Amino acid sequence: MSTGDRYCYSCFKERQNKATDTYDEDYGDKYWGIYCIPIVGIFTAIGKYTKYPGGIRYHVYVDGYHERWSRHERDQDDLQKCSKCSKFDSTYYELESWE
Repeated sequence: MSTGDRYCYSCFKERQNKATDTYDEDYGDKYWGIYCIPIVGIFTAIGKYTKYPGGIRYHVYVDGYHERWSRHERDQDDLQKCSKCSKFDSTYYELESWE
């Protein structure tokens, strides 16, 4: 597994089920105070929601590794291939980093 791998919904859920721990980080709830600052808030919101559509980052702990995933949705014309099962899907989870 490497950074940038893309998993379909079913392969990602299978990965979450194998994990020793998981949690979802909601940027809308976490940094709500910074959005009140006029210019800083706008750029922070745009940056976070561009990188993490929906504002959620998924944390999965498997075999001692801390994996960070983001969920993406594409049009039916831009299907993405799952790195695990090779299925093409419009909704996928992308591995941002792992350590």
